[in-house]
Amino acid sequence: MAMVKHRFAEIHQAYAADETEKLWTTLTNPDLSVIAVSSVCDKIVASVQAGSFRFKDTILHLQNLVLTSNNRLKTSVYLRSITLLLQCHAQLKEFHDAIDLVLTSSPTGIVHPFIVICRQRPELGDDVFFEVDFLLAQYDESYDYSLLDSMGTFFDSVLLAASNAQRMALLHRFANTYPSTALRAELYYYLVDVLQRYPTRRAMSFYLQLVDYISTVFTSPEVPEDELRSIATTVFYQLLCRAYDAATYGYPSLPYLQRLDRVYGTRDICSDQPLTAPNFYLIWTSLSYLLLTTQTVHDQQVVLKMMQEAIRRNKSSDKTLLVAILPLLQTWTEIVENDAAAKQRKSSTLEMLAQVTENASIEVKDKAAIKNDMIQELEEYGVTGAMANMIPYLFHFLDNQLDDTGVPTNSVSHIHALMFTAPYVFHTNTNIRHSNLKRLADLSSVTTGTYSFKFSVFLLTLYLMRSKDIMTSETFLFIYHTVIPTLVDVNDPTTTAKILQTVLPMIQGSHSSQARGTAMAAVGFKTLVSIFERQPRVWHEVKRAMANWILHRKSTLRPDDKLAIQMELAVLTSMRDLCKTRPRTCAQDILPMVSRCFTAGLAEPRSMWNVAISYIAAFAMEREQDMMVVLWTKMCDFFAIVGDVDEVSESYYEFKDDVLFNYIEPLMSSEITSIRSSALTALSHFSASDIMCSTGKVQAVHRRNRCESNDADTKVLAQLLSHELDHMRRNLFKEDAPSKPKVEETKDVNTKRCIGTKEADLAGRFVKAWEQAGTAPGVRAGYAIAVLHTTAST
Repeated sequence: MAMVKHRFAEIHQAYAADETEKLWTTLTNPDLSVIAVSSVCDKIVASVQAGSFRFKDTILHLQNLVLTSNNRLKTSVYLRSITLLLQCHAQLKEFHDAIDLVLTSSPTGIVHPFIVICRQRPELGDDVFFEVDFLLAQYDESYDYSLLDSMGTFFDSVLLAASNAQRMALLHRFANTYPSTALRAELYYYLVDVLQRYPTRRAMSFYLQLVDYISTVFTSPEVPEDELRSIATTVFYQLLCRAYDAATYGYPSLPYLQRLDRVYGTRDICSDQPLTAPNFYLIWTSLSYLLLTTQTVHDQQVVLKMMQEAIRRNKSSDKTLLVAILPLLQTWTEIVENDAAAKQRKSSTLEMLAQVTENASIEVKDKAAIKNDMIQELEEYGVTGAMANMIPYLFHFLDNQLDDTGVPTNSVSHIHALMFTAPYVFHTNTNIRHSNLKRLADLSSVTTGTYSFKFSVFLLTLYLMRSKDIMTSETFLFIYHTVIPTLVDVNDPTTTAKILQTVLPMIQGSHSSQARGTAMAAVGFKTLVSIFERQPRVWHEVKRAMANWILHRKSTLRPDDKLAIQMELAVLTSMRDLCKTRPRTCAQDILPMVSRCFTAGLAEPRSMWNVAISYIAAFAMEREQDMMVVLWTKMCDFFAIVGDVDEVSESYYEFKDDVLFNYIEPLMSSEITSIRSSALTALSHFSASDIMCSTGKVQAVHRRNRCESNDADTKVLAQLLSHELDHMRRNLFKEDAPSKPKVEETKDVNTKRCIGTKEADLAGRFVKAWEQAGTAPGVRAGYAIAVLHTTAST
């Protein structure tokens, strides 16, 4: 029969053990009741408080009992004993200084017992959180140290590294109403610190729940206003950094932006003043970045609302507002006016554009004080992630240190460089304005992300041209000749099309009756040619512009107006440059236009040859003729014009000889019929004296083509025969006789002598007939001319 047991006897018996070893041995007795175990644990805790037991050894023994116990009730008793010792650690300085409770093992401390228990026995997690609730409820202001000094390590392990269920369980414990106001304030500060240390890309949902929990303190009257401001501003900067990272790395930023807007708009319940007062320069540049990288329409809406509020709160305005001009221009182009909200958003964007450009020329005042304020806020609240990359750009901007660090290689630096370069295009100094316009165009041509910013930069240049105070003729020409062509890219048809929509009306005019010879047309045409150099597909527009200008040329005389002459210079010099740099692409289309210019008297063949066509000819001579058939055909049309011009000057004679001997003669020997025929046709436009200089070559071609039906040969022979008939000469083909050279020379001498005698006889007969007045009336004029000629020859 089992012996009868009494609880009080067992309790007193276990409590009577005096030695340390006996106490621990008693606790390990499996037959010992739970009430007795609790009594012994109370004695152990009291002994630790009295200094009889060492704090470190005791807490480790209790921890081992929790890890090895199979009895749930006894385990809860051991846990409560550990909780009481942790309470002593916060209450009494001697225990707090004796040991550190750390996250990982170290020589000076031990791993927090709750961390070890939760890791090795996860099923005891709820029991551990019950003990946490007990600790928080028992806290009062009499403690030597804050309870968070003893429990902070465990809280960190849960909030930063544990599962979502454990994090939420702990957060619910914090939400309980505890009697200590100081403890509640400490918990809020602790959670704000956790926000600052929370991993960027981890458990976004819990992070947002943490923000929502902290935001509840903003409506609490228990926390002083200055402390609320500190908490709210810290939360604001943390959300701003998170939104910055989300927009940069491609995960949802709207949850952060919504809470950011909520915190920014929160007011104190007593003073009705905003709880957050972040530095304007930091928030404005950050919101500009967020607007430029927004992911959804709702993101744009929230950011625009905050930017409007930031402008309203900021009492003084300066050129820093211009940092947002590129984001605002991009947003304006992206808004589709399909409803009232979109129209309102577009109207707000245009309103802010006007506001930021109003202060373009106002320098930042008291820069030292502004930078000191920013440094203090950065030290107090901290800025991390991609937003930290913006800080050096902002400081350099405030110091007017121009960004010339080259082209950024990552998307964050690329966007910051674009944003902080844009304000300088409104600078009053022309050189600074031009250099930053060029840099802005170069930066927009770099692709470090998914989308290009070229169109936004193009809009900025157009917006700049509306500024009457800054815009000058030099800047206007620089934009069209340098900046706009830089924005054109072979792989960017969208921007190219938009640029052409701006440039082509300058050339063509808005009405058919509008003059196409203005200075604006000249600027537009040169810009179009520059665009063609970067995008060959616009050649048909260049060709059309040149053809239209030649077609609508009203007079063959150059106008006296200097501005109208600019269009002539633009077209002709562009023809020259295109022939020199791109003969393969452009020569076939330009040469017919050049012929029209000669016909209209806008240019002279020799001048055009020197500045343009000689480059085409040299290019064609270096290639095989079968590759240049069309080009040589067009070149021969030009050679024909050269032959038609009857200019009496030594320079033009030399030019004709160059064309005749270096180009036409080699082409007459071509194996390609079309080239040979074109060369002979061009030769037929030269004078007979010029052709006679190449008589040997002509006769050789004639003999070669004797059996062929060639109209070009006929034209050359017709020109020569006309000359012979006009001058009564018959020795054109004398060299064609197959006689021996010596005999031929003799015959030539006799022929010359015979011809001289006949001429003398004819002259005598003409004079005699004229003297005797026996000439018929119808032929008297002919006889008179013959007499004059023969008399002069005599």
